[in-house]
Amino acid sequence: PDILIFDEPTSNLDPKSSQDLYDLMHQFKRLEKYTILAIEHKLDGLMDIVNRVLLLNPDGTLLADGNPRDVFKKHF
Repeated sequence: PDILIFDEPTSNLDPKSSQDLYDLMHQFKRLEKYTILAIEHKLDGLMDIVNRVLLLNPDGTLLADGNPRDVFKKHF
C-alpha cells in the first residue's frame, strides 16, 4: 500500500508496546515509500515521525495545520 492509516493505534497499548509501534512507524517513514496518516490523542510519540500536523476543534473544524513543532508550540 502507498498509504498506511493508524486510528488511535496506541489507545490500548502499554508504554513499551506503544514505543515499539512508534519505532515501526518511524521505520516506514524512513523508507519514504509510504504516506502515514495517524489519528492519535497521545501526541508525544509522534513528534519525530510526522512532518505535518492538523488539529481539529471539538466540532471537527480545522484549528491548525502545519509543522509539528510550530503547531505544538502555539497550541500546547
